[in-house]
Amino acid sequence: MSDPLDFPPPRPLPETVRDRARRRLSEGMADPHRPTRRAPVVIAAAVVLLAGAGAVVTRDAAGGGAAATAPATSSPVPAPPPDLHDQLHARDGWAPPDVVDRCAAVAGDLPPKEGWTPLVTSVVHGTTLSAFSTGPDGVFFCETTPASVSVSRPAAPDTGGAPASIRFLSSRGSVAGFVRPGVEQLRLHAPGATTAAFPVVTGDVFLTPEGFRGVEDGVVFTVGRDQEFPARDLPRPSEPTVDRPRPGGDRASEAGRRLGACLDAGPDGAPDPANWTPGAHAGVGAHGGFQLGRYGDLLGACATREDGSPFFDVIDLADLTGTNATDLNLVGRSVWAAVRLHDFRSTPTGGTVADAFTYAGLVLDDRVATITLTRAGFPDAVAVVENGTFVLGGPATTGSPSDFDGAAVVVRDAAGAVVEELPVGR
Repeated sequence: MSDPLDFPPPRPLPETVRDRARRRLSEGMADPHRPTRRAPVVIAAAVVLLAGAGAVVTRDAAGGGAAATAPATSSPVPAPPPDLHDQLHARDGWAPPDVVDRCAAVAGDLPPKEGWTPLVTSVVHGTTLSAFSTGPDGVFFCETTPASVSVSRPAAPDTGGAPASIRFLSSRGSVAGFVRPGVEQLRLHAPGATTAAFPVVTGDVFLTPEGFRGVEDGVVFTVGRDQEFPARDLPRPSEPTVDRPRPGGDRASEAGRRLGACLDAGPDGAPDPANWTPGAHAGVGAHGGFQLGRYGDLLGACATREDGSPFFDVIDLADLTGTNATDLNLVGRSVWAAVRLHDFRSTPTGGTVADAFTYAGLVLDDRVATITLTRAGFPDAVAVVENGTFVLGGPATTGSPSDFDGAAVVVRDAAGAVVEELPVGR
């Protein structure tokens, strides 16, 4: 059988998509109504998202959420991706003007924003986390979501003699702090947990936006490959200020209740969970299928682990573009979609493999009425389209990219006219 993870080289993106992704990142979430970015390959026991970057988190196969494939270990430590700044969409010496304004509006005890110097900013799934210097002895951190702002108190960039120290925690799992000179690689995990995060390290600060939870019982740092030590004097999570209120999402309908139950389970990386609206739902595979949610340009996919518990992944356009592009993910002018593997089987070597997948996608064009995958030798797969999202799967969505020669996803309007046709596979 062909390896379902053996992806061919990425094909060039349409210029309009490149421009949209580039503009979206440069705006740093200033406008929450245009496409965005995020997450390494997610290997979960029931379902997998094949996308791109995000909060670089590793966890075991039972985990779900944004993840790479390696579980957390005490020694040796899994190496971080070589392009960690790219994975976390981090940029040194910069912060979006809109973010600066929002942080300044709620930071009452800080010097005027004109005296701030941005040190580094990371934009991940609707969350922007920045570090600012206010002078030789003051650094603070600010997290923004589409609806809220969280700001730390300023502190001197001092670790108290330890290799690293945490100075900012948010309710969404963002973590930031300081490192001692010479520390270039850092890893964080909760004691006994199978989840770990690699933050961006720039100068004497580090940060990792969204999705690192479970800090109530402490945090363990690993410096280099194998030097572990507990973080001391953890700060309380900074309380968010809702500066851009948004209407709450539907939780009364059946789809709304499904989505709400998944979000209530404590999703990693879902900003402003009360504001997500339910999207398409379809039963797929052996574990209940997918319930999608939408929040501006962010797509959420709720699926079920083998033990019956739900988990929620956040996806955006940057997960599928640039270095994250593959020939099975769809990126067009009218729609985009991420591949999710499911129905895993055990292998004789103790691993797992799957060749069945489903598309979870976002609709970008109001004309879109139907989305159909055509593939020789299979019945057409017709998407469930609802509230600007779609789920597309069936017998036609099995196999590796090399098996899809001539297959295409056809997007049509209500009159049946073709809006766009996207090739699938090689």
